[in-house]
Amino acid sequence: MVKQDLFVSIIIVTYNGADCIIDCLRSLKSQNYNQKKIEIIAVDNASVDKTPEIIENTFRDVHIIRNNFNLGFGRANNIGIKKSKGNYIILLNQDSLLDKNWLSVLVKTMEQHPDAGCCGAEEYAYIEYNTLKKPEKKIKECLWMGCGSVIFRKKVLDEAGIFDPFYFMYVEDMDIVWRIKENGWKILQNYEALWFHKGKERPIEPFGKRMYWSWKNRLYLIIKFGSLAQIVKSLHYYLQLLLKNDPKMNDESKVNKVNTIQEEKLKQNKSFQIKEKIIFITKLLAVTPSVLIYGIFAGYVLRQKQKLNQQEVDGLIEYTDKIFYHRYSE
Repeated sequence: MVKQDLFVSIIIVTYNGADCIIDCLRSLKSQNYNQKKIEIIAVDNASVDKTPEIIENTFRDVHIIRNNFNLGFGRANNIGIKKSKGNYIILLNQDSLLDKNWLSVLVKTMEQHPDAGCCGAEEYAYIEYNTLKKPEKKIKECLWMGCGSVIFRKKVLDEAGIFDPFYFMYVEDMDIVWRIKENGWKILQNYEALWFHKGKERPIEPFGKRMYWSWKNRLYLIIKFGSLAQIVKSLHYYLQLLLKNDPKMNDESKVNKVNTIQEEKLKQNKSFQIKEKIIFITKLLAVTPSVLIYGIFAGYVLRQKQKLNQQEVDGLIEYTDKIFYHRYSE
Protein backbone atom coordinates (compact mmCIF):
# COMPACT_ATOMS: atom_id res chain seq x y z
CA MET A 1 0.00 0.00 0.00
CA VAL A 2 1.11 3.56 -0.70
CA LYS A 3 1.61 6.00 2.14
CA GLN A 4 -1.69 7.85 2.59
CA ASP A 5 -0.17 10.92 4.26
CA LEU A 6 1.24 12.40 1.05
CA PHE A 7 -0.77 15.43 0.04
CA VAL A 8 -1.57 15.63 -3.66
CA SER A 9 -3.03 18.40 -5.81
CA ILE A 10 -5.14 17.38 -8.80
CA ILE A 11 -5.65 20.07 -11.43
CA ILE A 12 -8.38 19.82 -14.05
CA VAL A 13 -8.68 22.42 -16.79
CA THR A 14 -12.33 22.67 -17.78
CA TYR A 15 -13.92 24.09 -20.90
CA ASN A 16 -17.54 23.37 -21.80
CA GLY A 17 -17.29 20.07 -19.95
CA ALA A 18 -20.83 19.84 -18.62
CA ASP A 19 -21.36 16.44 -20.24
CA CYS A 20 -18.38 14.77 -18.55
CA ILE A 21 -17.09 16.70 -15.52
CA ILE A 22 -19.43 15.15 -12.94
CA ASP A 23 -18.43 11.61 -13.93
CA CYS A 24 -14.77 12.64 -13.85
CA LEU A 25 -15.05 14.09 -10.34
CA ARG A 26 -17.05 11.11 -9.08
CA SER A 27 -14.28 8.92 -10.40
CA LEU A 28 -11.78 10.95 -8.38
CA LYS A 29 -13.93 10.73 -5.27
CA SER A 30 -13.94 6.92 -5.58
CA GLN A 31 -10.17 6.58 -5.43
CA ASN A 32 -8.53 4.19 -2.96
CA TYR A 33 -6.70 7.09 -1.33
CA ASN A 34 -7.23 9.23 1.76
CA GLN A 35 -9.62 11.90 0.45
CA LYS A 36 -8.43 14.33 3.15
CA LYS A 37 -5.03 14.30 1.46
CA ILE A 38 -6.40 15.35 -1.92
CA GLU A 39 -7.14 18.84 -3.16
CA ILE A 40 -8.91 19.25 -6.48
CA ILE A 41 -8.49 22.50 -8.38
CA ALA A 42 -10.69 23.14 -11.42
CA VAL A 43 -9.45 25.93 -13.67
CA ASP A 44 -12.27 26.92 -15.99
CA ASN A 45 -11.44 28.52 -19.36
CA ALA A 46 -14.56 30.70 -19.65
CA SER A 47 -17.04 27.87 -20.32
CA VAL A 48 -20.40 28.90 -21.74
CA ASP A 49 -22.26 25.76 -20.65
CA LYS A 50 -22.26 26.45 -16.88
CA THR A 51 -19.49 23.95 -16.13
CA PRO A 52 -18.28 25.88 -13.02
CA GLU A 53 -21.82 26.10 -11.64
CA ILE A 54 -22.30 22.36 -12.15
CA ILE A 55 -19.11 21.65 -10.19
CA GLU A 56 -20.07 24.14 -7.50
CA ASN A 57 -23.49 22.61 -6.97
CA THR A 58 -22.26 19.01 -6.97
CA PHE A 59 -18.80 19.10 -5.34
CA ARG A 60 -18.49 22.02 -2.95
CA ASP A 61 -14.99 21.03 -1.82
CA VAL A 62 -13.55 21.48 -5.33
CA HIS A 63 -11.71 24.78 -5.62
CA ILE A 64 -12.83 26.59 -8.78
CA ILE A 65 -10.79 29.25 -10.55
CA ARG A 66 -12.68 31.09 -13.29
CA ASN A 67 -10.74 32.62 -16.16
CA ASN A 68 -12.34 35.50 -18.04
CA PHE A 69 -11.00 34.14 -21.33
CA ASN A 70 -9.97 30.79 -22.75
CA LEU A 71 -6.26 30.77 -21.93
CA GLY A 72 -5.56 27.35 -23.42
CA PHE A 73 -4.28 24.19 -21.76
CA GLY A 74 -0.82 25.19 -20.54
CA ARG A 75 -1.56 28.65 -19.18
CA ALA A 76 -4.66 27.43 -17.34
CA ASN A 77 -2.70 24.58 -15.77
CA ASN A 78 -0.01 27.07 -14.74
CA ILE A 79 -2.63 28.98 -12.74
CA GLY A 80 -3.65 25.78 -10.97
CA ILE A 81 -0.04 24.73 -10.33
CA LYS A 82 0.73 28.09 -8.69
CA LYS A 83 -2.27 27.67 -6.39
CA SER A 84 -1.49 24.04 -5.49
CA LYS A 85 -0.13 22.88 -2.15
CA GLY A 86 0.61 19.21 -2.78
CA ASN A 87 3.83 17.22 -2.52
CA TYR A 88 2.77 15.94 -5.92
CA ILE A 89 0.87 17.72 -8.66
CA ILE A 90 -1.39 15.74 -10.97
CA LEU A 91 -2.85 17.02 -14.22
CA LEU A 92 -6.03 15.39 -15.48
CA ASN A 93 -8.22 15.97 -18.52
CA GLN A 94 -11.88 16.73 -17.82
CA ASP A 95 -13.16 13.97 -20.12
CA SER A 96 -11.67 11.16 -18.05
CA LEU A 97 -12.74 8.18 -16.00
CA LEU A 98 -10.29 6.49 -13.65
CA ASP A 99 -9.59 3.09 -12.21
CA LYS A 100 -10.07 3.15 -8.44
CA ASN A 101 -6.34 2.52 -7.89
CA TRP A 102 -5.18 5.15 -10.41
CA LEU A 103 -4.03 7.72 -7.84
CA SER A 104 -2.41 5.30 -5.38
CA VAL A 105 -0.47 3.63 -8.22
CA LEU A 106 0.86 6.96 -9.49
CA VAL A 107 1.95 8.14 -6.03
CA LYS A 108 3.48 4.76 -5.20
CA THR A 109 5.45 4.81 -8.45
CA MET A 110 6.95 8.20 -7.63
CA GLU A 111 7.79 7.11 -4.08
CA GLN A 112 9.51 3.95 -5.31
CA HIS A 113 11.42 5.79 -8.05
CA PRO A 114 13.01 8.89 -6.50
CA ASP A 115 14.79 9.61 -9.80
CA ALA A 116 11.46 10.03 -11.63
CA GLY A 117 10.35 13.56 -12.46
CA CYS A 118 6.90 12.51 -13.63
CA CYS A 119 4.85 9.44 -14.38
CA GLY A 120 1.96 9.02 -16.79
CA ALA A 121 -0.96 6.63 -16.66
CA GLU A 122 -1.94 4.13 -19.35
CA GLU A 123 -4.64 5.57 -21.63
CA TYR A 124 -7.66 3.64 -22.87
CA ALA A 125 -10.81 4.66 -24.71
CA TYR A 126 -13.68 5.97 -22.57
CA ILE A 127 -15.98 3.14 -23.65
CA GLU A 128 -13.54 0.58 -22.23
CA TYR A 129 -14.13 1.75 -18.65
CA ASN A 130 -14.90 -1.17 -16.33
CA THR A 131 -14.18 -3.72 -19.04
CA LEU A 132 -10.50 -4.38 -18.20
CA LYS A 133 -10.10 -7.22 -15.72
CA LYS A 134 -6.37 -7.14 -14.93
CA PRO A 135 -4.00 -4.27 -15.66
CA GLU A 136 -0.52 -5.02 -16.89
CA LYS A 137 2.21 -4.76 -14.22
CA LYS A 138 4.76 -2.79 -16.14
CA ILE A 139 6.70 0.44 -15.72
CA LYS A 140 8.67 1.83 -18.63
CA GLU A 141 10.92 4.82 -19.17
CA CYS A 142 9.71 7.18 -21.89
CA LEU A 143 11.22 9.87 -24.10
CA TRP A 144 8.16 12.07 -23.63
CA MET A 145 4.82 11.98 -21.86
CA GLY A 146 1.42 13.49 -22.60
CA CYS A 147 -0.10 15.54 -19.79
CA GLY A 148 -3.72 14.37 -19.83
CA SER A 149 -3.15 12.10 -16.82
CA VAL A 150 0.27 12.58 -15.25
CA ILE A 151 1.86 13.12 -11.85
CA PHE A 152 4.74 15.54 -11.27
CA ARG A 153 7.09 16.02 -8.37
CA LYS A 154 6.53 19.58 -7.12
CA LYS A 155 10.26 20.28 -6.82
CA VAL A 156 10.80 19.12 -10.40
CA LEU A 157 8.41 21.78 -11.68
CA ASP A 158 10.18 24.32 -9.48
CA GLU A 159 13.45 23.37 -11.16
CA ALA A 160 12.40 22.96 -14.80
CA GLY A 161 9.61 25.52 -14.84
CA ILE A 162 5.95 25.20 -15.70
CA PHE A 163 4.27 25.31 -19.13
CA ASP A 164 5.58 27.67 -21.81
CA PRO A 165 2.71 30.19 -22.29
CA PHE A 166 3.37 30.45 -26.06
CA TYR A 167 1.44 27.24 -26.66
CA PHE A 168 -2.35 27.48 -26.66
CA MET A 169 -2.96 23.75 -26.97
CA TYR A 170 -0.96 20.73 -28.13
CA VAL A 171 2.82 20.05 -27.95
CA GLU A 172 3.21 21.95 -24.64
CA ASP A 173 3.43 18.57 -22.90
CA MET A 174 6.46 17.58 -24.97
CA ASP A 175 8.15 20.88 -24.15
CA ILE A 176 7.79 20.59 -20.38
CA VAL A 177 8.73 16.91 -20.28
CA TRP A 178 11.87 17.49 -22.37
CA ARG A 179 12.95 20.23 -19.96
CA ILE A 180 12.45 17.86 -17.05
CA LYS A 181 14.41 15.14 -18.84
CA GLU A 182 17.26 17.54 -19.62
CA ASN A 183 17.46 18.30 -15.89
CA GLY A 184 18.36 14.67 -15.30
CA TRP A 185 14.99 13.24 -14.24
CA LYS A 186 13.41 10.09 -15.64
CA ILE A 187 10.05 10.10 -17.43
CA LEU A 188 8.00 7.03 -16.50
CA GLN A 189 4.73 5.41 -17.46
CA ASN A 190 2.97 2.88 -15.24
CA TYR A 191 0.59 0.52 -17.03
CA GLU A 192 -1.22 -0.25 -13.75
CA ALA A 193 -2.50 3.33 -13.50
CA LEU A 194 -5.51 3.22 -15.81
CA TRP A 195 -7.36 6.21 -17.24
CA PHE A 196 -10.12 6.19 -19.79
CA HIS A 197 -10.24 9.18 -22.10
CA LYS A 198 -12.99 10.43 -24.41
CA GLY A 199 -10.40 12.31 -26.43
CA LYS A 200 -8.82 9.02 -27.48
CA GLU A 201 -11.95 8.24 -29.49
CA ARG A 202 -12.07 11.64 -31.21
CA PRO A 203 -11.11 11.60 -34.92
CA ILE A 204 -8.49 14.07 -36.16
CA GLU A 205 -9.70 16.18 -39.05
CA PRO A 206 -6.99 16.43 -41.78
CA PHE A 207 -6.63 20.22 -41.82
CA GLY A 208 -8.78 21.52 -39.00
CA LYS A 209 -7.97 23.57 -35.91
CA ARG A 210 -6.28 20.71 -34.09
CA MET A 211 -3.93 20.13 -36.98
CA TYR A 212 -3.17 23.84 -37.26
CA TRP A 213 -2.24 24.20 -33.59
CA SER A 214 -0.24 20.96 -33.66
CA TRP A 215 1.84 22.01 -36.67
CA LYS A 216 2.32 25.60 -35.53
CA ASN A 217 3.45 24.49 -32.09
CA ARG A 218 5.67 21.78 -33.54
CA LEU A 219 7.52 24.44 -35.54
CA TYR A 220 8.00 26.47 -32.37
CA LEU A 221 9.23 23.41 -30.45
CA ILE A 222 11.93 22.42 -32.94
CA ILE A 223 13.14 26.02 -33.29
CA LYS A 224 13.28 26.37 -29.51
CA PHE A 225 15.06 23.08 -28.80
CA GLY A 226 16.81 22.02 -31.99
CA SER A 227 20.24 22.71 -33.45
CA LEU A 228 20.34 24.58 -36.76
CA ALA A 229 21.10 21.36 -38.63
CA GLN A 230 18.15 19.55 -37.03
CA ILE A 231 15.79 22.49 -37.65
CA VAL A 232 16.68 22.52 -41.35
CA LYS A 233 16.30 18.74 -41.57
CA SER A 234 12.88 18.75 -39.91
CA LEU A 235 11.57 21.74 -41.88
CA HIS A 236 12.62 20.11 -45.13
CA TYR A 237 10.67 17.00 -44.23
CA TYR A 238 7.57 18.91 -43.09
CA LEU A 239 7.49 20.82 -46.37
CA GLN A 240 7.73 17.59 -48.37
CA LEU A 241 4.96 16.04 -46.30
CA LEU A 242 2.61 18.97 -46.81
CA LEU A 243 3.15 19.20 -50.55
CA LYS A 244 2.86 15.53 -51.46
CA ASN A 245 -0.41 13.88 -52.54
CA ASP A 246 -2.32 11.71 -50.10
CA PRO A 247 -1.55 8.10 -51.13
CA LYS A 248 -4.58 6.81 -49.23
CA MET A 249 -6.87 8.93 -51.36
CA ASN A 250 -5.23 7.66 -54.55
CA ASP A 251 -5.59 4.05 -53.43
CA GLU A 252 -9.23 4.55 -52.44
CA SER A 253 -10.02 6.04 -55.87
CA LYS A 254 -8.65 2.94 -57.61
CA VAL A 255 -10.65 0.60 -55.45
CA ASN A 256 -13.93 2.39 -56.10
CA LYS A 257 -13.64 2.99 -59.85
CA VAL A 258 -16.35 0.45 -60.51
CA ASN A 259 -18.83 2.64 -58.65
CA THR A 260 -19.31 5.93 -60.50
CA ILE A 261 -21.28 7.53 -57.65
CA GLN A 262 -18.56 6.67 -55.14
CA GLU A 263 -15.90 7.84 -57.58
CA GLU A 264 -17.59 11.23 -57.96
CA LYS A 265 -17.87 11.61 -54.19
CA LEU A 266 -14.18 10.83 -53.82
CA LYS A 267 -13.27 13.40 -56.48
CA GLN A 268 -15.32 16.03 -54.70
CA ASN A 269 -13.78 15.07 -51.39
CA LYS A 270 -10.29 15.21 -52.86
CA SER A 271 -10.99 18.65 -54.33
CA PHE A 272 -12.21 19.81 -50.93
CA GLN A 273 -9.09 18.42 -49.24
CA ILE A 274 -6.83 20.26 -51.70
CA LYS A 275 -8.58 23.55 -50.89
CA GLU A 276 -8.33 22.83 -47.17
CA LYS A 277 -4.63 22.01 -47.55
CA ILE A 278 -3.96 25.28 -49.40
CA ILE A 279 -5.70 27.27 -46.66
CA PHE A 280 -3.82 25.28 -44.01
CA ILE A 281 -0.40 25.90 -45.60
CA THR A 282 -1.19 29.60 -46.13
CA LYS A 283 -2.07 30.00 -42.44
CA LEU A 284 1.12 28.24 -41.40
CA LEU A 285 3.25 30.41 -43.68
CA ALA A 286 1.58 33.53 -42.28
CA VAL A 287 2.55 32.73 -38.68
CA THR A 288 6.00 31.29 -39.45
CA PRO A 289 7.92 34.61 -39.02
CA SER A 290 6.48 35.21 -35.53
CA VAL A 291 7.00 31.55 -34.58
CA LEU A 292 10.61 31.82 -35.75
CA ILE A 293 11.27 34.97 -33.69
CA TYR A 294 9.61 33.65 -30.55
CA GLY A 295 11.26 30.24 -30.95
CA ILE A 296 14.78 31.68 -31.29
CA PHE A 297 14.28 33.92 -28.26
CA ALA A 298 12.77 31.07 -26.19
CA GLY A 299 15.68 28.81 -27.14
CA TYR A 300 18.16 31.45 -26.01
CA VAL A 301 16.37 31.89 -22.67
CA LEU A 302 16.13 28.13 -22.18
CA ARG A 303 19.87 27.65 -22.70
CA GLN A 304 20.63 30.40 -20.20
CA LYS A 305 18.60 28.57 -17.55
CA GLN A 306 19.77 25.01 -18.14
CA LYS A 307 22.36 23.11 -20.11
CA LEU A 308 21.01 21.02 -22.95
CA ASN A 309 22.55 17.87 -24.33
CA GLN A 310 22.01 19.03 -27.91
CA GLN A 311 22.70 15.65 -29.46
CA GLU A 312 20.11 14.05 -27.19
CA VAL A 313 17.53 16.77 -27.86
CA ASP A 314 18.05 16.53 -31.63
CA GLY A 315 17.51 12.80 -31.26
CA LEU A 316 14.21 13.45 -29.48
CA ILE A 317 13.10 15.73 -32.31
CA GLU A 318 14.08 13.20 -34.94
CA TYR A 319 12.40 10.35 -33.08
CA THR A 320 9.13 12.26 -32.63
CA ASP A 321 9.25 13.34 -36.28
CA LYS A 322 9.25 9.65 -37.11
CA ILE A 323 6.46 8.79 -34.70
CA PHE A 324 4.07 11.66 -35.37
CA TYR A 325 4.89 12.64 -38.92
CA HIS A 326 5.86 9.25 -40.35
CA ARG A 327 9.23 10.60 -41.34
CA TYR A 328 10.83 7.37 -42.41
CA SER A 329 7.76 5.64 -43.82
CA GLU A 330 8.31 4.25 -47.30
